[in-house]
Amino acid sequence: MKKKIIIGILSCFWILKVSAHHIIGGEMYYSYQSQTGSTVTYEVVLKLYRGCEPIDMQHADFDPFVQLTIYDKDVPNPSAKVTPDIAMSDKQTISHSFTDPCIDIVPTTCYQVAYYKTTITLPVNQSGYIITYQRCCRSDLILNAYTQAEVGATYYTEI
Repeated sequence: MKKKIIIGILSCFWILKVSAHHIIGGEMYYSYQSQTGSTVTYEVVLKLYRGCEPIDMQHADFDPFVQLTIYDKDVPNPSAKVTPDIAMSDKQTISHSFTDPCIDIVPTTCYQVAYYKTTITLPVNQSGYIITYQRCCRSDLILNAYTQAEVGATYYTEI
């Protein structure tokens, strides 16, 4: 009898779902700062979102630094320029409670936002630039991505 109980308890551990919660979204945008001669300066902001789960082996935190890749659209085969490390400039936790008379059990939404800001100076060109950020591993809570651990995300803006 003891053997069956031990086997039953151990089998429960075999069926536990392994999950990891990573970045759940993001956006990138820029603003014009100034022009000096043939160069233009922009402020570029990357915002990344994650859930409020505690940081542990299954819940990744934001990266302390990111790198952006800049592609010059003025050349036939765009060359890439990688920025130096950009430190996280701010991190906010945002919680919302919904109020809707049609919802009986009101959920509370909690997410964190990380901001990475940098200033870049680029030569003026007629075609512009594409600025990108890529990261692996989407949240396993995203139901329409079947291989979250293998699928990443790319955020970009075009100047």
